[in-house]
Amino acid sequence: MPNGMLQERYNPDEHKTIWRAGRNAPTLGEEFRVRLSFQLLKEKAHWRVQTIPMEPYAYVWDE
Repeated sequence: MPNGMLQERYNPDEHKTIWRAGRNAPTLGEEFRVRLSFQLLKEKAHWRVQTIPMEPYAYVWDE
């Protein structure tokens, strides 16, 4: 998952983002939350999102 150092590359502005609003309940005093959209990240950098199967299946790096 990208960290703050990669913010400019993968999330340069609110229109080209990798984040989606998360569920929260302002009525319960919960703060605003965001969630990473793996699909949006994969569209920008497919190699950053990998599916790692459980054994006995082999892991193959998705380039």
